[in-house]
Amino acid sequence: MKYALSAVFSMLGMILLTPSNARGDGALEAQVKAVFILNAARFVQWPDAAFSSDAAPIVIGVLGDNPITGVLQQAVKGETANNRQLVVKRLSRGQSSAGCHVLLISRSESGRLDGVLKSLDDSSVLTVSEMDQFAQRGGIIGLVMQENNVRFEVNTAAARKAGLNISSRLLSLAKIVK
Repeated sequence: MKYALSAVFSMLGMILLTPSNARGDGALEAQVKAVFILNAARFVQWPDAAFSSDAAPIVIGVLGDNPITGVLQQAVKGETANNRQLVVKRLSRGQSSAGCHVLLISRSESGRLDGVLKSLDDSSVLTVSEMDQFAQRGGIIGLVMQENNVRFEVNTAAARKAGLNISSRLLSLAKIVK
C-alpha cells in the first residue's frame, strides 16, 4: 500500500503520540515501534550504491532477541518505502549485517554495541534501537519511552557519517542529539 508523504507523516505523528496506556502493555508498544520503523524507512534516502539493483528491497535486519521482530514482519508485509519492497531478516549473533539497510539492534546487544557500530563504519545502514542512550552512543535513531509514549532521538552526525539523508519532516518530530 503506497502512502503519500504527507499521509505517512500524519500517521507517524499520531503513532508517536499514542499512549501505551500501561507501561506493561508490551504488545501495543511493540506495534507502535514496529510501525515507527516501517515509516522511518519512508523518510530516509540511501545512496544508490547501498542497493545491488534498482529492484533490490530495503532489508531491515534484527540483531539479537527482540519482541518487535514478529510484529515488524507483519507490519512490512506488502509495504514499500522509496519504491522498494521492505523485508525483515533475523540475524543471529556473529552473523554479518551485510545487505541490511536498517539494523534494529536489540537491548540484548548492549554490551557489544561499540563493536556492532564499528563494524558498520563505511556502510549506509540506518541503526535503530531501544537501548538507553543509543543515539548518544553513536546509533542513529533511539526509541525511548517518555510519559508512556514512544518518542525518538536522532543522531544527525551519525546519519551523515553513514551517508543517509533523513527528511526534515521526520527530524522535526525528533529530539536531536550529538
